[in-house]
Amino acid sequence: VELSISSSFDANTTYEAGSNITFTYIPVGAVEKTVYFVVDGSRAGTATVTASGRQQTQYLSGMTHGSHTLLVYFTAEIDGATVQSNELYYDLIIVDSSSNVPIIASTFRDASTVQYTTMAIPYTVYTPASMNSAVELYVNNVRVASLTVDRTVQTWSYRPDSTGTLTLKIVSGVTEKTFNVSVTASTI
Repeated sequence: VELSISSSFDANTTYEAGSNITFTYIPVGAVEKTVYFVVDGSRAGTATVTASGRQQTQYLSGMTHGSHTLLVYFTAEIDGATVQSNELYYDLIIVDSSSNVPIIASTFRDASTVQYTTMAIPYTVYTPASMNSAVELYVNNVRVASLTVDRTVQTWSYRPDSTGTLTLKIVSGVTEKTFNVSVTASTI
């Protein structure tokens, strides 16, 4: 049985705090599926779906000003075993018009990499009162770059030269987004 989930959802859109967010998705698999919607690590909803290859809709609400992660996947029972589909991962920008606190969103997830391999870390910085934002990039609490970015998706390319655990941090104003990366030694 082929199992997968896809979506044309645009996570680069800003959403108003407290509003309903319409999430459309297409589950594939000729079995009954339980779809999970996880916001900031907590289950925000489930849906039982029997259709395969047809668009479904889920409404998400109650999010406040800031970035909020959204993880979507489904499980199904096949021959007595529970199997899981691929995962869809987003970082949503939720804006409250009464706040001027910058928002940093990134679809990069804590990861592991090999020494000397360049990582591409996508991120978006949204400051409500400005089209541009001052950003600082840190590696293990050492600033490696200071720049000004607009509201489009940016990419931080970083190549770790040492092994161990790295803490990468994007800072704009009082807002921080932190990632932990495990770096293993290169075989070369």
